[in-house]
Amino acid sequence: MWSLLKRKKDNHSPSLDSDTSQVVDTAEEEKPGRTQLFIHPAVVVSPQEKYVFQFYHQLLPDLKPNQISINGYELMEFNDSVIIEGFIRNTLPSKIRFEEVILLIMDSDSRILARKVFDFNMLGELPPSSSIPWKFLFEPEDFLVNLSEWNKDDWKLAFELKKQNPANETLELEASWEERLSEEEQKDLRKLISTLPPLKNEEVNLFGLKAERSNEKNVALTLLIRNGTGKKIELSQLPLQLESEDGKIIASGLFQLKDFSISPYSCKPWTFIFPENLVLAMPEEFTSWKVSVPSAG
Repeated sequence: MWSLLKRKKDNHSPSLDSDTSQVVDTAEEEKPGRTQLFIHPAVVVSPQEKYVFQFYHQLLPDLKPNQISINGYELMEFNDSVIIEGFIRNTLPSKIRFEEVILLIMDSDSRILARKVFDFNMLGELPPSSSIPWKFLFEPEDFLVNLSEWNKDDWKLAFELKKQNPANETLELEASWEERLSEEEQKDLRKLISTLPPLKNEEVNLFGLKAERSNEKNVALTLLIRNGTGKKIELSQLPLQLESEDGKIIASGLFQLKDFSISPYSCKPWTFIFPENLVLAMPEEFTSWKVSVPSAG
């Protein structure tokens, strides 16, 4: 993932050495909660762009001491993607380094329009009480709401606050499963889900529910696909390998999925049928087994 869009340097653009940076003096009164504009050494800007940064920086509200914030000031469409220009700000008295952060584009009703994980290691250490201008690219796969439905005059850029995953995942059922499972069976499934080990942040996990012989020569494998992320995931194909407890491969294959998605912090049951040609060793009984996603190659 990348978040910096470099503009080509023109003949009027100042050059920056790799070990230097620009701290722009905007002649503002220094006071607690006020940040100073900092141009990262990796960003090449023209004098005109610098004036734009200064202008928008002066409009930013003061922060509280020891606070980290992000403010977006311009949204631009780029092909089917969106570029947000904004400022990463901190009023800590010491340098700070970011790693991976999750950014959200939201509307005034706090509806999340887009969500993306950015790797901020490239920023290095940011000076204390600084405000750094940056460009953030959100691509179609990051959108939670179709771009055509956005109000381009009603948006804000925000950090996703780190929080623990919900204590219990939400059971999500396809219509066919809603009809197939009785209320008591759905209740039992929710009870099972409540006993599962909690997922780590941003983890997607498979939990085996049942494996059995199907039509004598086929194997039916029922899984819970668990989504521990704050983003809806869509699966178009899933490689699966079923093994006995001693590591012997029972069946292995690649399954194609159509319009298959799982909502954030939810889990969905699904049954995968291994046909005879994908079954390598049919056990007498499926008493002890495990399932995995085989690595490519």
